[in-house]
Amino acid sequence: DCHDVLRCLAKFAKGQGITSVALISTWTGNIRWARNQVTTSGEVQDNFILVQRNIVGANASVRINDTATAALVAAARRSERLSGIVKEHPNSDLVDRLPLEPGLQPEIFSEATYQLDAEKRAAAAIALTKQAQAAGMLSAGYIEVSAVSMATLDTLGRVRYFPYSQAQYSVTVRDPQGTGSGWAGVDWHDWQKIDAAALTAQ
Repeated sequence: DCHDVLRCLAKFAKGQGITSVALISTWTGNIRWARNQVTTSGEVQDNFILVQRNIVGANASVRINDTATAALVAAARRSERLSGIVKEHPNSDLVDRLPLEPGLQPEIFSEATYQLDAEKRAAAAIALTKQAQAAGMLSAGYIEVSAVSMATLDTLGRVRYFPYSQAQYSVTVRDPQGTGSGWAGVDWHDWQKIDAAALTAQ
């Protein structure tokens, strides 16, 4: 599908230069609580395409979220118009003649993080609030998990794709009298590697 979008853009691009496209898909889920009671829970999903035209080193990009042919044509035209008001760099094509070097493939995507849906986040939050409650304390905490996939392609034949995830947990615990409080938090790409109970106890 990503290649189809690039081919469509390359077909409708006018003038010389390079056409590149980045297709980015994001998902974020969170839950928040205060005084040992869950207050909010939500999810956000976003998919968009970044269309870029490089004409004699003048780079301009347009962001859209529509893969229809008319939308891709309009994005190509708009980025070409924008590149007309950006300073050109006559020798910019030197870097484009070099082969794409192999990149590292870090393991920064966790399926466990991606699968932490609203029900699982709620169960984790309830367990953590009960932990504070059992100690006679009040807690306010936040869990956020996210996953991103990014594909980048250009008319020079360069292709990159990588997914990554992120999980974070932070909590503040205080005594009901308000005479003492503590905070702990951490983020990691794998939710299973976060010991939320230990952080709450700390």
